[in-house]
Amino acid sequence: MLKTVVTVLKVEDRKITIEACEKHDFRVFKIFEKSDSFTSFVDLRTKRFILDSIKELEKKVEAKIKDIFILVSSSTNTLKVETLSYKMPLKNEAYEAYEAQNDLNNLLNESLEKLEQKLIKKQIISTRIEDNNLIQNLSLVTLEKTFFDDLVKTLKEVKVNIAQIRLLDDFKISKVNEKSAISFIKLDNFKLTFSLFANKNLIKVETIDLGLNNLIEQISETFDLSFKMSWNLLNLYFTQNESFASNVLVNKFQFETLVKKFFENVEQKYLALIYKNQLTNLAIKPYLVGEKNLTFSFKKLVSSFNEFNVLSNSKSYLVSDEINALVEELSQNVVKKDEQTLTLESFQIASKLILQTKRIKHKKLALFL
Repeated sequence: MLKTVVTVLKVEDRKITIEACEKHDFRVFKIFEKSDSFTSFVDLRTKRFILDSIKELEKKVEAKIKDIFILVSSSTNTLKVETLSYKMPLKNEAYEAYEAQNDLNNLLNESLEKLEQKLIKKQIISTRIEDNNLIQNLSLVTLEKTFFDDLVKTLKEVKVNIAQIRLLDDFKISKVNEKSAISFIKLDNFKLTFSLFANKNLIKVETIDLGLNNLIEQISETFDLSFKMSWNLLNLYFTQNESFASNVLVNKFQFETLVKKFFENVEQKYLALIYKNQLTNLAIKPYLVGEKNLTFSFKKLVSSFNEFNVLSNSKSYLVSDEINALVEELSQNVVKKDEQTLTLESFQIASKLILQTKRIKHKKLALFL
């Protein structure tokens, strides 16, 4: 029987703990926990503790432990904290907030480059946002190089690899104040980046692939088009200097259904992220930010969000009107009234006119961007 065992080594102030959990039929059970005092990884007592604990765990699960997750508390003296502040007026609500966040990230990266030789890990642990001005105080948390080197050497002795190092503080939030929860969502390069704020603290950042290639493959299979032709059906400007046969007919209703299904999948992934943070979607106020040179109006996230009345706030934007406007324009001006079909060539011509009207300068553009 295949077992899934996750092993964690926690370092908190002067305490070290090794824990393990095992997955059984979608449920997770803790199967091992052992603690000891901690000074450093070069200390013989700590080495012996790690060695004995891993051997004991391996005997219990009857398998070799190959990887271990390291969680380090910000209360330990092995962490260095530097605080950076940034302030920018909010001229256009969520968009300006995101633009300021980009500037702030650049500021962080510049600071990191100066400290590159000394630092092993970086992580943002706190953010404060105000309504009229975006004021962000970020703490840059870094792991001392000696701590990291000693840890690697110790685990090598027991032939265990480091799967990942994270701040222990990230995993101590079981439930946040739902009334103060705000999420920022960014669509970029076929991915959705989800940042969750609660009580004015950034508690979650996660990126998911929206699966554009899956959408292209679906269209390719449905309309029996080649992958290249399917891509060009969506990536409009990418084909402006290429010619394709105009005898390929696409049913407008089928195309619209596929695109809508694509956004429904995005919705489900977004809701899944909310649930992972134990927040009811009633409490979430979503803000969606588009590309810098494009204008977006994200007003609804299909049926389930409307049912919960989540988007009553005037600042809430989700699911692009761009795609709705494009499909509507195509249905009115391109689809032949007698056949209710459109050719690939006519789709491309009409789409270019629509995009040019909107003064979009991108050379490579997908419908949902």
